[in-house]
Amino acid sequence: MNWIFISLITALGFGLADTFTKIASDKISAVSGVVFLHLTSGMIALCVFLALPLLGFEKQNITQSGALYTILAGVFTFIAVSSFFLMFSKGAPLGLGVTVTFITSITITLLISVIFLKETLSLQQGLGVCTALLSIYLLAPKT
Repeated sequence: MNWIFISLITALGFGLADTFTKIASDKISAVSGVVFLHLTSGMIALCVFLALPLLGFEKQNITQSGALYTILAGVFTFIAVSSFFLMFSKGAPLGLGVTVTFITSITITLLISVIFLKETLSLQQGLGVCTALLSIYLLAPKT
């Protein structure tokens, strides 16, 4: 299975999660929504983690640096999901809110990958990033 297919599964998961987050945002407080979301996600992750050896998978590799970076990812995921709930509770439309959020996130990730991880972008990819930035400007509500 190549990474593009896995990316499509990931996008489907995010798309459905975003939709359910938007629907829930006016039926539950942002803090309660974040708690329920993370408890559910954590319980599923723990069950899968514990079931892997029973299903014949190799022991999971955990290093100190891997655990540290994953904990940091968890902290920032909490911040992102909390602000996502808050954004929707303030009336952001699903399509535009998600689009602006994810294009901005992608742009930040690309910048971090180039500046700190020394990954490279082609001219065409750089133009794509500029186009993404322009789309944020065009999509963002004018106040």
